[in-house]
Amino acid sequence: DNNNSGKENIRPTTIPTPAQGRFCIGVERYSDALGQTRRTARILQQQQQQQQGSDATDHAVDADDDDSYEIPNALRLDSQAKYGLVARGDGEYYVRTTQPGYVEWIW
Repeated sequence: DNNNSGKENIRPTTIPTPAQGRFCIGVERYSDALGQTRRTARILQQQQQQQQGSDATDHAVDADDDDSYEIPNALRLDSQAKYGLVARGDGEYYVRTTQPGYVEWIW
């Protein structure tokens, strides 16, 4: 829209299946120390394989291998820019998890 002076509207994305969604994740591995984001992505991949009737065993979605699982199509970046990517429609998921005892540092 030319009347927005270069502003971009916030909009949801449209993806064919949840497994095709892009996760916005931190650059460092400690940003998902409990493995919840990797576990969520792995479950979505497994569900898609089951829906497609895939009998192939894919090491990337091995149920016992959350620590080594690499999230497909992950957008790796630091900072609060991850929120902006999701709002802009450039990513679908941002899962923020912390370890017990974590104290947020407000700057």
